[in-house]
Parts: sequence; structure tokens; C-alpha cells
Amino acid sequence: MCALINMQIYKTAVAACVGLAVLIVSTPAQAQYRLKPLVSNQVHQAPTIDPLLANAWGLARGATAPWWISDNDTGWSTLYTAAGKQVSLRFTETLGAANVNTGIAQIKLGRTLLREQHLQEAEEHTLAGYDNLNHQTDPGTSFLQAARKDLVAEYEGLRMLQQSQRFQAELTAHSSSR
Repeated sequence: MCALINMQIYKTAVAACVGLAVLIVSTPAQAQYRLKPLVSNQVHQAPTIDPLLANAWGLARGATAPWWISDNDTGWSTLYTAAGKQVSLRFTETLGAANVNTGIAQIKLGRTLLREQHLQEAEEHTLAGYDNLNHQTDPGTSFLQAARKDLVAEYEGLRMLQQSQRFQAELTAHSSSR
């Protein structure tokens, strides 16, 4: 009986030490981030009020592009600056906002796969994202230009030079038209 009590005390002490260690280690990590609400659909919750922001998901952003956010419950996709200011351009689901976000996400996944030298998978995702955006946005958008640049690299890596030349020509044509 005494051994059983000692074992329970030992287990409790070990659990307490592990819990304390996790608490001590995780506190500095939590201190590195600060929540700053930029946009809300409720008054006094953020500097920018957007009544169409409901069940926001699908965050996507390019190096020089605004944040694209799909407002899932209202059927809109809204663009915001990094400071949380709404960009005047907005899409409804009927204009393919979900596909725009999906296209951007596929291009970003393709870029990650390209960096990891998974060329076949990178080409598949980048091309799918490119096809999504190419039919819905301005041909010179930064996301399409990034996709073209990545497709050139992917097709060169796959030794598919004809496809690489096609996207290089598009990249050049749309770079000079801006």
C-alpha cells in the first residue's frame, strides 16, 4: 500500500514538473506575437468595419498584392491592404471569388513545391492556379506574372522547352504592357 501511494506521489510530481516546464517554455513564445485586429464586421472591434466580412477564410497575398479574403457567409471576396484598409475592388461568388482564392492558393502551393524541387507537382498546382486566375482577372496581375515565372522554371526543370517558351513569351508580353 505504501509503495502504491509513493508511486502516485511520484506520478503527480512528474506531471506537475512537466506542466510547469511547458508553461515556462511556452510563455516567451507567446510573448513574441501581439494580436492587432485590423478589420471586423462589428463596431468598435477594429479600425476598419466591413459588414460583409463574415466567416472569413482563404487568406492569400502576393509580394506586392493586397490581402484577398473570402467572406464565406456573405459570398464576397474582399481585398485589403496590410494596414487593414479595404481596396475598392470586390468580387462576388458569382464572379468566381472562391476560384480566385483557390487559384492564388494553388499558385502559392506550386511555388513551395518548386522550391523543394518537386517539379511535376509544382507544375500541376501552378498551372491549375494560373488557369483559374487567367480567366477571371487582368492578365497582368502580379499573381499571374508570378505563376508564369514559376511555370517557366518548372517546365525548364522538366525539360519541356516548348511550354517554357510559351510562358516566357506571356511573361514578357504582360511585363511590357504595364
